[in-house]
Amino acid sequence: MAGVVLLAPVVVGTAGVQDRLRAGLSRRLGRPVTFERLALGYEPLPVVRVTRLSVGSPKGFGADPFVQVDEAVLRLRLEPLRRWSLKLGELVLERPRFVVVQRSGGEWNVPARSAFTTARAAPLGVVSRVRLRDGRIEVRTPGLGEQLADLSLERVEVGLDDVGRSAPIRVRLTAALAGGGVRFELAGTLGPLAAAAGDPTALPVQLSLRIEAEESVAPSAAAFWVRGAGGGAVRVDGRLGHLSGDGRLAFARVSLAHQPASCRLPASRALVLEDVELPVHIEGAALTVRPFAFRVADGAVRGEAVLTWHPARPGVQLSDVRIQGVTVERVLVDYLCHPFAVTGRLDGSGTLALAGVDPDWRRAIGGEWRLDLGPGRLVGPGALTLAEHLVRAGLARSATARLPPSVPLPPGPLDFARFAASGTVESGEIRAGEIRWTGSRTRIVGAGRYGLTDAHLDLRLAVETGRAAVDVSVVGPAWDPARLAIERAAPGSRRATEAVPGRPSWDPARPTLERSSVLGSDRHMFGIALRGARERARGR
Repeated sequence: MAGVVLLAPVVVGTAGVQDRLRAGLSRRLGRPVTFERLALGYEPLPVVRVTRLSVGSPKGFGADPFVQVDEAVLRLRLEPLRRWSLKLGELVLERPRFVVVQRSGGEWNVPARSAFTTARAAPLGVVSRVRLRDGRIEVRTPGLGEQLADLSLERVEVGLDDVGRSAPIRVRLTAALAGGGVRFELAGTLGPLAAAAGDPTALPVQLSLRIEAEESVAPSAAAFWVRGAGGGAVRVDGRLGHLSGDGRLAFARVSLAHQPASCRLPASRALVLEDVELPVHIEGAALTVRPFAFRVADGAVRGEAVLTWHPARPGVQLSDVRIQGVTVERVLVDYLCHPFAVTGRLDGSGTLALAGVDPDWRRAIGGEWRLDLGPGRLVGPGALTLAEHLVRAGLARSATARLPPSVPLPPGPLDFARFAASGTVESGEIRAGEIRWTGSRTRIVGAGRYGLTDAHLDLRLAVETGRAAVDVSVVGPAWDPARLAIERAAPGSRRATEAVPGRPSWDPARPTLERSSVLGSDRHMFGIALRGARERARGR
C-alpha cells in the first residue's frame, strides 16, 4: 500500500495519464477541459495541483472559455482516506477568470441544471471550503445587434465555509467594478444544499450586499470607469429563483468617465452626478427604484425605474421622469462631444420602456417625451453644418440652387431664445409631433422623425423671417449632415405645421419646387456666424 501511495505522483505525471484525465473530464462536463499539468503531492497531506486549467464554453458562445485558472489546488481530507473514501477538504483557485455569456435566445454558458443533480452521485464529495483569490468575472449579454455588452468585476475574492448538504453555507465575496471606483461586499448564507433537491433555483438564500464608491481611486485607463463618494446596502432572502428585499443607496458624488471616439482630443471626460438617492426594492425578477433622484450639470432629475430580468427578455421601464434646469452643454459638449450639441438650460419630462435583446430591440422601445431648451446656441459640428446648408438653400436665387462655399454667409449670432419639442418613441423611430424654434429674427415650427435603426432624419419645417415664409424639407442620414437633402416646397404644399410624423406633407422623393427666391430678400434667415463657432467646436 505504501508503494502505491509513493508511486502515485509518478504515474499521474506521465503524459498518457494526463491525456486520459483531460479526455475524461471533458466527457464528464460535456465541454472541453484542458490543463498544462496535473500533479499529486504531499504537504504533508495529499494535494492535487492543476496549472493553467481551462473549461470551455458550449458551442455558440464564443471563443473565450467559461473559466480559466492559473492554478487550482485541491487538498484532500485525511480522516475519510482512512475509511477508503476520497473527499476534498479545500479547493483554492488562484487568479480565476470567469466569462459568463448569454445569447440572444436567453441561453447561458453556465452548467445546466443536470450538472447539479449528477454531482450528488459523483465519486468526489462536496468540498468543505472554497477560496477564490484575485479573480475576474465578465458578464456578457446581448447588446447592439450582434455585439455584446460587458460588465466586469475585478479583484474578486470569494470564501465558502462549512460547505455541506445538511447545513447552510457561509458566503463572503468582495469585488470591484472594472476601473476600481466602486467596491462590492456580499455576505450571508446559501442552502443547505439538501433543501434544493437538485434545483438551484430552490436554494434558500439570505444575503446582504454593500456597495461603496471610493473618491480616492485614481482614474483608470479603462474605456469606462466609475468613482465617487457614498454607498449603501441591500438585503434579500428567499429562494434563489425568487428573492425579496429592500435597501437604499446614497452617494454624495458619482463620476462617470469615458473616452468618446467623437471627441477630437483623446482624453477621458467625466460627468458628475451629485446627491444621488436610490431606494431599492427587489421582488422576484423585478428591481424597483422609486423614486430615483440626482443632480447633474446644475439641474435635477427625478423619476421611477423598474428593471426586470427574464430569459431573453430583460426590460427597463422609466416613468414620471422629470428634468429641471440641466445645463446641456456640460452633457452634450463636455461629456459626449455630440455632433448636434447645443447649449442652454433644459427642462423636460417623459417615459420609456424597453424589453428584449434581439437584433431589432430598438423597434421595441416605446415612450413619450417633451423638452424645452433655452436660451442657447448651436455649437456641435453637425448642427453647424446643417445650419449652413439651410442658410445656403434659403439665400440661393432659386429653390434648386445652392450658394457655392466661396460665397460668405451673413454675420450674426448663433443664439436662439427657445427650442421646444414633444413627441413619442415607437416602431423604431423618435417622432416629433411638434418642433418650435424661436430666434432673434427667425421662427421655425414643424414636425419630423428620426430612425433609431438607420439614423435617418426626416423633418418638415416652416421657416418664417420678418418678410417671408417657406416650407423646407430636410431628409437624409443624420450621421453625415453634408449629405442631407434640403429643399423648399411650393406655396401650395401643405404647411409643415400640419405635418404628421410618419406621414410627410409631400413626397420627399418628388418635391414640387418653387423657382423664385422666397427668402432671398432677407439675408438674415438664421443670423448664423459659423466661423467662430466652428473654431470653438474643433477645440472640443
